[in-house]
Amino acid sequence: MLRRDNFTGQPVRDGFLVTCLLVLLWLYWSSLDSYLSSLSNPLPMKFVFATSLLVAVIYEVKGSRRREAAIAVLTTAVIFAIAPWLAAEYREWYLGIIEELKAAEGAVDVIGAEYVRAVDNPAVGIGACFAMALATVRMPFQRVIKSILWKVFIVGKREALCPHCGQHIESKSVAT
Repeated sequence: MLRRDNFTGQPVRDGFLVTCLLVLLWLYWSSLDSYLSSLSNPLPMKFVFATSLLVAVIYEVKGSRRREAAIAVLTTAVIFAIAPWLAAEYREWYLGIIEELKAAEGAVDVIGAEYVRAVDNPAVGIGACFAMALATVRMPFQRVIKSILWKVFIVGKREALCPHCGQHIESKSVAT
């Protein structure tokens, strides 16, 4: 007879966590394809965005315990998977503003000819819109996402480290 514990135990949740992480990484990579579709060769920008994900993951793993690090990495993957879609929206707004500026009478006199020519480059603004999207998702929602993922993927109460002495303490709060 199968017990309910067999399906909600930590090993099953760990397997589901890894599966979710792989799906989120695939989603991130494929959403970058659509976000960078305006470029003739999107591979250099994909490399830059993959490097930013790698740096974020290394930062999250540094100094963490295994399961805590896994939740932090999954949280980062969720944020990075959402960011390209939001960045595409920001990019549309950006391109609309640029078109209005270029259409304005006397724009060359006000902002300069080199700036008007620079905004014709399809790569201009891609990184900035992506960074704004990451910040828009990460700043208000990182703790909430991490808390939800902790409740879903970790069995039992969360242990925390005392900020003063480093001893393990039992915490009733999930926020980090």
